[in-house]
Amino acid sequence: MKKKIVQIYYDKTGNRDLALSVINNSRTRRTIVDNTLDCLIVHSARLFDLSIVFNPLADAQVVIYADERAMQALQGRYPVDLLKQINENSYGTKFPDYAMAVKTVDSIEEALEHISRYGLCHIEGIISADANNIELFKNSVASDAVTVNVFTL
Repeated sequence: MKKKIVQIYYDKTGNRDLALSVINNSRTRRTIVDNTLDCLIVHSARLFDLSIVFNPLADAQVVIYADERAMQALQGRYPVDLLKQINENSYGTKFPDYAMAVKTVDSIEEALEHISRYGLCHIEGIISADANNIELFKNSVASDAVTVNVFTL
């Protein structure tokens, strides 16, 4: 059974400083509420940002369940004891504590496919500077709430 997970897509045009703030706040502010970030979907062009964007998460001791590409980008740049290899079940997990999944994609279409497969129309967000991608995202995601460049809380 699908759970009401929260997913954010960090688009290739997303602002890194904004992503740092949105992702940290969405994951660590209140970990027990339904609108806490469970899965970050990151465009492959932004993988180099993860070590910077995730600095506050490391400070908060957030466990990252990373796919292979995200794992490679974070190795040596994120605490080894907080970096775990993802498994297929992790994507649909509602994390009640300081943990989240990371999925790497190569396009917004792939991100939308992932959201459709693992989400339950709860809260989905996008971090992007591309007006066309923002509109596509808003028009393609059937969720209770869709956020654009803001926290999910």
